[in-house]
Amino acid sequence: MATNYEQIQADLALCNITMWEPDSLATVQLSVCRLTCMEGEIDSVVTKVTAAANALTDIEDVATTDSGISDVKFLINSVRGAFAWAMTPTISGVIDFSYNPNSEFYNDYIIPNVSTLLVPIEEDDGQGGTQARTDAAILRDRQNKLQASPADVVETTVTALNAFKAIVSAKRAQLEATYA
Repeated sequence: MATNYEQIQADLALCNITMWEPDSLATVQLSVCRLTCMEGEIDSVVTKVTAAANALTDIEDVATTDSGISDVKFLINSVRGAFAWAMTPTISGVIDFSYNPNSEFYNDYIIPNVSTLLVPIEEDDGQGGTQARTDAAILRDRQNKLQASPADVVETTVTALNAFKAIVSAKRAQLEATYA
């Protein structure tokens, strides 16, 4: 059985991950073979990102469940690059987390897939009911939530990748049906 230290080190190893910008559908949309490969690539990335999300949760559970203080510490940076986000654990146990606010995947898939549990789409109307929040307010709150919480970015990425895969799969099926 692993010690807490060994388990945390194993979990931190799973947190060494880069979410690269997926190929644009415009570049592969006419190739059934390439779309099929993309589906497999997305499945592989979903597995890695899910493992990282589970590792972040596990570190909190293994370390000090009842302290009330977060055990996972992040150094958050906004960068430009060919990736949506990247996590790299350091020797000190802090996780360097870089996100790319200019990434198409970050803006087109991750931000829109923030859970309504994290950012509600309705608010109290002051009369005992609810009313829809403005799109601008929802977008602003989603961006703020993701910029402040890398763990939420990682978890939201799983949902975003599944949404992206659904589009890829539908495109492949449509192409196969069209040319069958």
